[in-house]
Amino acid sequence: MGIVRFALRFPHTFYVLAALILFLGVAAIRSMPTDIFPEIRIPVVTVIWQYTGLTTSEMEQRVSTYSQSSRTLRALVKFNLVVSEECEST
Repeated sequence: MGIVRFALRFPHTFYVLAALILFLGVAAIRSMPTDIFPEIRIPVVTVIWQYTGLTTSEMEQRVSTYSQSSRTLRALVKFNLVVSEECEST
């Protein structure tokens, strides 16, 4: 009840305090930096399959196709895009 009594006795103190909070809030908003292109980190899942002795077409048919359409893998992460790359190993 002490703060209520103080506010009733000295209302101008609370008017000044409210104006100060308003002024500092506007000043903080105006000085806050804005970025047009913020850095966004998109999660990426990378799966690497290595089978020696398979050609790239066999690798695509036997392994890549099944791993891309795997329900278990799709249940873990909601994919927007699935990309597959096959390359010859040396």
